[in-house]
Amino acid sequence: MTRKKEKNMIVFSEISWNFLKQRHHFFTEHFVNEYRKVYFVERVVSRIPSLLEIFRMLLNKKKENLSNKRLENVIFVRSLFLPNENIFFRMWNKLYWLISWRNKQMRSDIYSFTNNPYIVGNTVKIKKIADRFIFDVIHNWWNFPWKKEIHKKNVERQIFLADTIVTDSHETYQLITKERKKIIPPGVSEDWISNHITNAKNNKIKLIFFGSLRANSDIKLMKKIIQEKKIDFSIFGRIDQSINDEKLVSCYKGSVHNEELPKLISNYDGIIISYDENSFSSSISPAKFYESLATGKPIFSRNNLKHLDGWSKFVYQLSLEDNMYKKITQKVKNHENLFSDQVNYAKKNLWSNRFLELKKILNDRL
Repeated sequence: MTRKKEKNMIVFSEISWNFLKQRHHFFTEHFVNEYRKVYFVERVVSRIPSLLEIFRMLLNKKKENLSNKRLENVIFVRSLFLPNENIFFRMWNKLYWLISWRNKQMRSDIYSFTNNPYIVGNTVKIKKIADRFIFDVIHNWWNFPWKKEIHKKNVERQIFLADTIVTDSHETYQLITKERKKIIPPGVSEDWISNHITNAKNNKIKLIFFGSLRANSDIKLMKKIIQEKKIDFSIFGRIDQSINDEKLVSCYKGSVHNEELPKLISNYDGIIISYDENSFSSSISPAKFYESLATGKPIFSRNNLKHLDGWSKFVYQLSLEDNMYKKITQKVKNHENLFSDQVNYAKKNLWSNRFLELKKILNDRL
């Protein structure tokens, strides 16, 4: 193992550690082998939830995903940063940064999965305080459905302050004018890789959706699948509070630790990947795609994410006009011919390889 750096890594996250695993979750697992200390600052909120949303969250607490076990050698900190949307919040953010984070950031590396520029004090001097400041840009941050202009300004300011930008979206990459930028697609962990094809041997065709079921999911497709009495459909992960369809909710089986998902999926005949047809899905690059590939299971979707290498070859396209049971059954029976190619393709997209790409950026001299 390489000798650890005599400095710290601070990860600022828009989401909590217990949310569905994103790129910075996986990178954090590798940071612990590279840095003296690793801080994971969770839930740097982009907006204050309304009272109605808070009430719904309390009612739907059982639907929250708890799939990510906390790492013992990571220091988890609950963020006290407020949305950068008025002068009082900005004053608080500046004060909170000065008191709690400025000294910690001296001679540290910073990885930001949030567009709030006050995580680094909203100061150009951050380039003299921290060693490296990497901003991980989410592909839809320019088009958030609330306070769009504020988010746009935050993203542009964060891009200006950071020394390097990473993204998984080719579309976003083209929007960024900064010289130091890098596309790092999602990946998959080694423990997802299937070594042999597993036939579930179910009386019914069993399909699984895992991850976050929310408003941008392809609800129409899932409701169509549920109508097929010969198909057993299950949902694992997290259901957003906006989903209130009784039939969908009845398919929800709870959350599962991420490391247990591959074994769970082995009991199913196929996987559903589902996004609504909109600008969000036109440039999305989900880790779920690579995880699904690694299981060797047939993958079904109504989306055509042609910007993802391997999508056209390994994903079976469905239509609402299809005889779902007939088409899915046929693809499941014939999938053995594609199994090896699918798993081998997943092996080329491991998170360990993705981290090596990031490590080169971190080790580069500015």
